Amino acid sequence: MKRRFANKPDWSRVLKKEFKIEFIENEELRGYISSIHMKEITEPLIIQTKGVDYCIVDKGYSWIQYFPENKNFVLTVMIDEKGNIIQWYFDVSEKYELTGDGIPFYDDLFLDIVVLTTGEVILLDEDELKDALNKREITEKQYEDATKQARELIIWINENFDKLNELTKKYYYHLQILPRE
Repeated sequence: MKRRFANKPDWSRVLKKEFKIEFIENEELRGYISSIHMKEITEPLIIQTKGVDYCIVDKGYSWIQYFPENKNFVLTVMIDEKGNIIQWYFDVSEKYELTGDGIPFYDDLFLDIVVLTTGEVILLDEDELKDALNKREITEKQYEDATKQARELIIWINENFDKLNELTKKYYYHLQILPRE
């Protein structure tokens, strides 16, 4: 399993960034939201999904992350320099924890869900999850929990795509006006 941190301290592609974080507790969300705004990069990162190239890292881009309380996933939203959503990326994970400095981190359980702006939902890395189980890198319970969480997320996304879009825009704006720490 890979351990991932909200502030991405070892992200060599991003040379200069602005990091913001806040705990949100209201009727919509309960957990940490964070933002990494990329000010200077070594080179853009372009990924391919379903045969289409998507630039997800570039100067002026932002990644918004949501670490929900008592859930086994972390959501990352990739946003371009004009504020347009590129994609949503759900990492199925162990529940997040906090570093001594209050930075959320999680152990990635291999399964990922990409949601395109069209609403198309794509489950990724089922083979990696199965390999991890076969190599005993994860337990049977972690395997079952990860597949169950992915199924639940896919159902929720399909039923709530408009809400996902609205909440993303709302909290992206919220993080933009949040003072720097």
